[in-house]
Amino acid sequence: MNRREYLKTITEQIRCEKAREGIAKELNGHIEDQKETFLKEGMTETEAEEAAVREMGDPVAAGVELDRIHRPKMPWGLIALIGILHAAGFFLRHLLDARIEGVVFVSSGGSGILGEIVFLLAGLALMIGVCYLDYSRIGRYAKGIWWGAFVVLFPGVWFFGPVINGASWGAYGIVFNLQLVLFLALPIYGAILFQSRGGGYRTVAGNLFLISLPVLLCLGIPSAGNAIFLGGLLVVLMCLALWKGWYRVNRAGTFLAILGIFVGLPALLAVLWWKGAFGLPPLYQIERLRAIFRPSVYAPEIADWMEGLRRIFLSGKWIGSGGELPQDSYLAGDGSSYMLAYIAASFGLLLALVLTGLIGYLFFRLLLVSLKQSNQLGRMMGIGCTLALAAWFGIYVLVNTGLLPRGSVYCPFLSFGNTGMLVTDVLLGILLGIYRYQNVPLVTTRPAGGKNVWRGRFLWQGRS
Repeated sequence: MNRREYLKTITEQIRCEKAREGIAKELNGHIEDQKETFLKEGMTETEAEEAAVREMGDPVAAGVELDRIHRPKMPWGLIALIGILHAAGFFLRHLLDARIEGVVFVSSGGSGILGEIVFLLAGLALMIGVCYLDYSRIGRYAKGIWWGAFVVLFPGVWFFGPVINGASWGAYGIVFNLQLVLFLALPIYGAILFQSRGGGYRTVAGNLFLISLPVLLCLGIPSAGNAIFLGGLLVVLMCLALWKGWYRVNRAGTFLAILGIFVGLPALLAVLWWKGAFGLPPLYQIERLRAIFRPSVYAPEIADWMEGLRRIFLSGKWIGSGGELPQDSYLAGDGSSYMLAYIAASFGLLLALVLTGLIGYLFFRLLLVSLKQSNQLGRMMGIGCTLALAAWFGIYVLVNTGLLPRGSVYCPFLSFGNTGMLVTDVLLGILLGIYRYQNVPLVTTRPAGGKNVWRGRFLWQGRS
């Protein structure tokens, strides 16, 4: 049996089509290595190849074993937990909206409950679809997706975005929560870092420049806070890639340079701005900064708001309502940003802690799945997705317990908003896809010439 017949026979036994190319390439490499050994022993080209193929063992038996090992595995337990959390958030929002007057927990626009159910089901379908869609496809075209999204969104956000309360909510007249959509940049940026590994200082500088594109879109909203937040998470991914030794640079020196560019330089400019080096800063900006850092002195209303939210969170019993909710005028309006506090007050601290624990467990479990990946593309994309979800969740908990100043914050599963739900489900779909294909050797690079090459660890143990 020659090499081509052997590889054809063995791949025919493998039912997962996505695994066949990677397995065939790895087996071909093993045959080539063994062939070189036989050539050195004095065999002819034909004899060496035939002997190398015989060394690989029975192709049918090996193919059956490979089919068992390299089979996609759906994480149905995690999918069930995600569905339960979505349903719990939906019912709790509507229960609180009916129970508490003056606070809005569900969207007042759109098509009501039916429309929310449709978006909920569409989000779950989208999540499953992204899970089945091989995430390595995103990885192979990450840079094109990055630049394409920027070219499309930049004019739409800066010049044609629908303005609501002085901020751009969407692009080209279409209303959606752009601040949340931009966090999809995290897994895409992780894929770009993977594809560019092996480069030098120019590559690192180019990857750092790419961070400025979503930051520029954030400033077009305008949302300086979101720009700093998202930019900081992207820098964390860049530092992780450096720490893993993906680039031919001095790691310590590059770390210090990045720290100086993204922390030291802004801090220096902020101090100079505060001292009046660029002219006196506007009074409202001075007051805003004072309020953030010393709310009890310069913004007693913010301190009162934080204390009021703590009272609401702690007003409930362990199980059940603690009676009439503490009244605080600063909490009127958007209740979706403070769902956790109202759940604790209305249904008991235990339910709030259980929900917090389940959401935290889900994100921690997905992070562990990403960290355990032998496929480095899946690992970096998974870390990017988890950073977004965990950052949203962590800030939401801190705001709801009165440890951070008020703000319009988002929490997966608890907050309402069709955009946030769909973005969350896309991120979860990528993470579930990483879990699904963790035993499948995917094609993760697209070198010049358009031919795919798999670079990963082969897990075949069927040689006889």
